[in-house]
Amino acid sequence: MTSDLAHDFAERLHTLKAERDLTVREMAERCGLGKKRMENYLSRHAPTQPGLDALAAIAVGLQVAPNWLVLGIGSPDIRKASPDRTPGSIRGGIMTPDRGQIDLDDDLNGSGS
Repeated sequence: MTSDLAHDFAERLHTLKAERDLTVREMAERCGLGKKRMENYLSRHAPTQPGLDALAAIAVGLQVAPNWLVLGIGSPDIRKASPDRTPGSIRGGIMTPDRGQIDLDDDLNGSGS
C-alpha cells in the first residue's frame, strides 16, 4: 500500500469509527486486533500499512466491503458487495488470525458465531 493509500485507509477507518460511535478499543476487539495496532492504522500522521490478515480481520470485524475499505470503491455495506456487482469482493469464507474460518454468508445472515 502506498503512503496515500495508507492515509486514505486511515480516513475510512475514522469514518467508520465516527459513524458507528466506536472507541479504538471497541474497533480493535471487534477485529481481533490489539488496541495499539488499531491506533497505528488510525494514525493521521504516519498510518501503519495493514497486511492482508489485518485487512481481512477488519473487513469481517467491522462488516465492511474490502474493496471500499482498501480502495474506497463501491459501498462500505458488505451485503452490497456481491460478485455480480463488485469484482473481487469476498464471498463464502475467509481465514482470520484469531477466529479461524469465517463463513461470511452465515455471519451476514446472523447465523455465524
